[in-house]
Amino acid sequence: MTTTIIRIIHIVLGVFFIFSSVSKAIEIDSFAYILMSYGHKNLQFLGPLITASEFFIGLSLLLNFYVKKVTTFSLWLISIFTGLYIYGFIFLNITDCGCFGSTIKVAPIYSILKNIFLIFLLFYLSLSKYKNSYPANWKTVICSFLPLIVLTINLIEIITFQENNKIYLGNTCQELQISGFCKQKNVTVFVFNPNCIHCRELIPKLSNSKTPVVGLYSNEFTEKTIAPFKEKFKPLFPIYPIDDIILSKLTNTYPILLYFENGILKNISHDYNSDF
Repeated sequence: MTTTIIRIIHIVLGVFFIFSSVSKAIEIDSFAYILMSYGHKNLQFLGPLITASEFFIGLSLLLNFYVKKVTTFSLWLISIFTGLYIYGFIFLNITDCGCFGSTIKVAPIYSILKNIFLIFLLFYLSLSKYKNSYPANWKTVICSFLPLIVLTINLIEIITFQENNKIYLGNTCQELQISGFCKQKNVTVFVFNPNCIHCRELIPKLSNSKTPVVGLYSNEFTEKTIAPFKEKFKPLFPIYPIDDIILSKLTNTYPILLYFENGILKNISHDYNSDF
């Protein structure tokens, strides 16, 4: 009976890790912004390693591939990530863990509780007497080859993202060519697409922001085409068209929130943070 329960836990955790990996991999650039929020632009390259590692863990648990070693590896990985997230939340004002990309948004307290529960399950599994049989060759091929594909695809996307993305913490409004919109001492610049559902969902929250908000959208939207948007969603902050070339340098993913203090970029997020 105990063996059956342990096997069920392996399967549940395997599905969880694969879902977490795929959710991040689909929008790896969004995850890259979160990683860069920890203080260095090259941290974005951890994204492909994290997604590939989670995919490997998920496959291994599902296929019973060296599960004892994989469980121990998972335990350390989640413990480290939990510590880093708590540090980022307390000291760097990072609220989005990026656990499931933008598919599912999890509040900080629930993210921490989720990870603590995962640590508990993984610790329990690491102490269990359950042993897997010697893995078949096909399991070795699958658990090695598929995560490598995920790593390669995401690495290419990150390299492309780095080449196209010119926005990093520490940039000034002048460097980003949006100084005309950063006239206040502290300001949140809301870069959005009027047709983006997630962008629209943020408008009521941003209308109650603690700091001034300025919305920027592509000048490909004319005054005639933007009028229905203004009428329907009624943003209580100014929105302005901006040259599409400048906009594309800021982001290719919407929405994105840029928080400036004294003209210097201090935070990048794809979700609203009430502390902005």
